[in-house]
Parts: sequence; C-alpha cells; structure tokens
Amino acid sequence: MILLLSFFCLPAGQGMTRLYRPASFLENIKMGNCKDYAQYAVYVMRACGIPVCMDYTPQWPFRSHGHNWNVLLDNSGKEIPFMGGESNPGYPNKPDYKMAKAFRTTYAYQKGCLFEKKGEEQIPATFNTPFIKDVSHRYFEGSDITLRINRPENNHSRFAYLAVFNNRGWIPVHWAEIQRNGYAQFTAMGRDIVYLPVLYVNGALIPAGSSSLVALDGTCKPLIADKTQSQRLVLRRKFPVFPDFRKVASAGVVTRNPQMCYDTVTTNISRPYRYWRYVSPGNSYGNVAEIAFYAGNTKIELDGKILTNSSHQGNNHEANAFDGDGLTFYDAANASGSWIGVDFGRAVQVDHIRYLPRNDDNNITPGNEYELFFYDTGGRTSLGRIVAQADSLVYTHVPVGGLYLLKNHTRGQEERIFTYENGKQIWW
Repeated sequence: MILLLSFFCLPAGQGMTRLYRPASFLENIKMGNCKDYAQYAVYVMRACGIPVCMDYTPQWPFRSHGHNWNVLLDNSGKEIPFMGGESNPGYPNKPDYKMAKAFRTTYAYQKGCLFEKKGEEQIPATFNTPFIKDVSHRYFEGSDITLRINRPENNHSRFAYLAVFNNRGWIPVHWAEIQRNGYAQFTAMGRDIVYLPVLYVNGALIPAGSSSLVALDGTCKPLIADKTQSQRLVLRRKFPVFPDFRKVASAGVVTRNPQMCYDTVTTNISRPYRYWRYVSPGNSYGNVAEIAFYAGNTKIELDGKILTNSSHQGNNHEANAFDGDGLTFYDAANASGSWIGVDFGRAVQVDHIRYLPRNDDNNITPGNEYELFFYDTGGRTSLGRIVAQADSLVYTHVPVGGLYLLKNHTRGQEERIFTYENGKQIWW
C-alpha cells in the first residue's frame, strides 16, 4: 500500500506570509525561479508518496537573492538536499555556498516562533508565518552572537534582527528578543559573514548598532571605524570578481589575469601594419568587451573596417568590441578559432593595445561619479563624491578599520560591502 502524503496550502489571511503558490499556478507558468521549482517538486513527489520538503535561505550573504531547494527523507532517516526541477536527490545543491541561516517550511505550527510572539508588533514578511523552523544546524556549524541593540528614543521594539547585504541594502535573516539589559542573542549564525543588527520600524529597517564580522573560528569582531585615525584607500572596483579570465592578444600573450579590468599589452612589433586582429583562445567564443589601439598616448581612431571570421549575422556583435561600452561585448559564433580585428585602410604603428574582457562593468570607469560610505553605529556616512579620472579612485582621510561601500551614481546596480586590509579591498 502506498501512503499519499497530503499537502497543505496555506492561506495568506490576517497578514500572514504565503509560503506556497497554488499547484494550478505552477502548472501554467512557462518558467520560474528556484522557489517555484522546489514547490513544484514538493507537490509532485508528495503526491507519489515520497517524503520531500523545502528548505531555504532568505538571503545569500555574499550576493543578491536567496535560494530554495528540496530535501528528501530516505528510508534510513537521512535527509538528502537536492534542487527539484534540476537534479535528482544525491546531487549536491550549491555545497560551496556559505549561508547565514537556513529554514524549513513546515506543515505543523511552530511553537515559540516569532509569529506567535509578535503580538501587535510589525515584523518582516520573512518571519510573518508560524510554519517555518530553523534548520541551520543541518547545514553548517554556526555561532551564537550576542549584541547590544541601540534603540532610538521612544522606540519600544521587542525584537531585533541580524541582516546581511544583498548588493543594494540589508536583508534580515534572523531574529531575537531584546532582553531587559538591551542585548539580544542570535542563534546558529553562519561564519565568515558580515552582519548588521537592525530594527523593523514602520515597514523599514533601521540600524541598531555597528556591523560585525563573524569569523571562521566563530569569534565576533565589531567593524567600527576609528575616526581618530585615517588611511588612504585606492579603489578599483565596487563589486567583487567572481569569474576567472585569461586572454590572448594579437601582438603578444597576456600572462596575468586581468580580473575583468582594463589591461594593456605592449606590442612586440616595431613596424606599422594595416591589419590588426585579436585571436581568441579555444572554447572562449572570442568574448571581449573592448579593444583600443594606441600610438604613444594617442588612441588611434577606428576609421577603417571591422573584420572577423566568426560573426553572428545581423546583430552587429563585432561592433561591440569597439563601441566604448564596457557592458557590450563581441561574441563569436564559433567556440574556437575565432578572431576579430581592424582594417585601418593604411599601415599604422601600434605601441600598445588596451583591452577589456567580457565583464560586469563594476570596475572604476573614468567619467563616472562615485561615492564612498563607511558604516557607523547610526548608519552609513558619506566620505564624498568623486568623478573618476582613471581606472581607480583615491580617498584620503578615511577612518581606519571600518566597513565600507562604494556607490556609482552614474550607472549600474551591483555593490558590495568591503573592509580594507593591507592595501586591498576585502569583499563581504
């Protein structure tokens, strides 16, 4: 006999956060996100008598968005995470991603949850349901963090939250009751992560103390900028580099990783040539965002013809390599053996070539306006706006030991918090 496990779809009444979409909705959408796939797997597998649930992390601590996935309970009682709609149980689901917290959606009402305790106090939507429980211990060894909570005058919040950065702002991932002594203990927090204590007031988050780094050994270090000391910061990006690139240039070989930044190749050719081209390495599809040729300090204008042996017909991809826009890029039709170049119409002497790999446009761009902030106990404080004149920014008189954020007011959306150690940006 097969036991069919029923699935309870929660109403969203009385301000409760809805955890699941109806099955009829999921059957009719063409595509969805990880939560949709995980929910659909729950419906299908439970209908077949397979015990499956859904776990999630509200927000990754090092990038945008959170994530949902499935967990199978096997015959031995072991829980096996997998991503429904993408892989079978047993295939690891983002095992190398660090998490701040992990929760499970449940059928049973969870005693002692924030939803039960909140009374009339407004709470973030993430926790506005009695059908979630903390399962962080099943995924990582966490640390209990006790922090002093700074409440504004006449604020009587009973609960505080720990938040992580999502590239634009702070997202709460756990809660704790504020004790009479003004402290709150947040349990089983992920390590090697920067957190900010916050309050939830009138639908918005407000800082409730200084940011803190929970190190790999579990110790908690406050990131408090020392305003009595200053340092000089040289900043080259506002967002960390995730992918790895290696490029080959037509007049020489690049032997260092450009890390999505502009790089320069000095040519080993002493005579002028009419045709100059970039030959890409195998399996790269020729991906390059910008190529510029220089004679001395003067950029050679491209008044000739663009040449390529592997172009997507009709979409003008080849022009992207010379349009001055770091977000557009040349993408060859063939994975290997592709090249792109220029017929100048005359022989030109090229001393060096500047190029930019396919990238996320988070490098420092000349002409763009940037603003540097440091986080203080009352929020973030501006250290001024600068219009970039080169591919790096220099800020002087910056408080030492703090948590910083660089914003581009001209373009782009991705930003990440960082500390500054030994002349380098350390991303969190």
